[in-house]
Amino acid sequence: MTGPPSFIFLCNGADAPDGTRGQACIRLDYRRDLHDRNLEVSLPDFWSRVHHLPDRLLDLLETAAYVQAGDRLAPRGSRELVEF
Repeated sequence: MTGPPSFIFLCNGADAPDGTRGQACIRLDYRRDLHDRNLEVSLPDFWSRVHHLPDRLLDLLETAAYVQAGDRLAPRGSRELVEF
């Protein structure tokens, strides 16, 4: 019995780490200056309206947005497989 497939999510233009040859990599990017972005995240709109957010909190919000997007995009197997 095999487990669920594993994926590497590459965010904001990150390169795949060494030793990942042949492993499924999914690129995620919401940066507005890119013509091939594949996510719509309203974080820049949000933090432009807030008086001040510490950089650490901005990083946390961005990480949470990418985790949520990756969770929604990762295939879980067929609907017949209960464990997925």
